[in-house]
Amino acid sequence: MHDEYEKPVEGKDRFCHVVVRNVNTGEVALRLPGLLHRTERIVFNQQGNLLALSCEKKGVLLFDLENQQWLHGESLPGATNRTSIETIWDLAFSPDGQRLAGASRTQVLLWDTRTGNRVLTLRGAAPPSGDNGFNARVVWSHDGRRLAASNTDATVSIWDAGDRESPAAKK
Repeated sequence: MHDEYEKPVEGKDRFCHVVVRNVNTGEVALRLPGLLHRTERIVFNQQGNLLALSCEKKGVLLFDLENQQWLHGESLPGATNRTSIETIWDLAFSPDGQRLAGASRTQVLLWDTRTGNRVLTLRGAAPPSGDNGFNARVVWSHDGRRLAASNTDATVSIWDAGDRESPAAKK
């Protein structure tokens, strides 16, 4: 999978097509409908039926590969990608595919993939004082019980994925 950008036109936004290709032949297997601004991250769930994309100016979108359609209308709640602080730089599906985590420079958002609703906001270290070029990363433990994300102060926050009463968890 990759994104193909149109030739840049001076003074106009740059758009891309997201294309899924057959690994063996290189032939186009699927071209996602519509044009998107630059994609920051693209990930499949483990089951291979959902695709999550973090797109400049669009936020986080889910695509159902089996039915070949965008899920939940527009971007998922809370994912705006309007500034570098708000941009979701990394995405990770839980091992069971029921949740999607998205990491910005200031927080980790969790969504229910079935409904598209944001279910939790996690905060780690204090946000950066300026743009230090940091792009957050997020990962689930193999069993889906823990979630880890990098912080701007070179630390890592680790949360119990089921702990919604933690002081770090903010709705």
